[in-house]
Amino acid sequence: MYIVFALALILGSFLLMLTFFVRHKVTLLKYALNKQEELATDSEEKTSDYDALIVTFIPLMTFLYNIDQRVAYKIKAILVVMFIALAIEYLSLIDLEIHHLAMLFGLIFALIILMPGFLIKTMVNNRKKHMQDKLPYFIDLIAVCVQSGMTV
Repeated sequence: MYIVFALALILGSFLLMLTFFVRHKVTLLKYALNKQEELATDSEEKTSDYDALIVTFIPLMTFLYNIDQRVAYKIKAILVVMFIALAIEYLSLIDLEIHHLAMLFGLIFALIILMPGFLIKTMVNNRKKHMQDKLPYFIDLIAVCVQSGMTV
């Protein structure tokens, strides 16, 4: 009986992920069509460039950004975590009823879909604030170096 429920959960999760994958493809096609028509303002381009630079140089942010931007990574992460949860359940390391297991899968699904974007946004904003706080000291140090005759 549990095997049937587990297979139904896995199949349902797979179909839901497949739906998101197809939706993502449609979104990418719409984006490609609209990209030719719209022109971004300079301030928006600079902001996205700064965000991209901040994300590029920190490995954790790069990993989370890849999970956030690529649906295939999200699907892989969800499948791995759900497989581990099922393995733990069927090895009887944790005794969960089927509705608790379904709620756990729903929570895992929601966390993997939503959390990377939220974490990236928070980490980038914190990094920007840190750089803005340290900018006056950097400018002062550069001014002292230039006044003493050192080259920059």
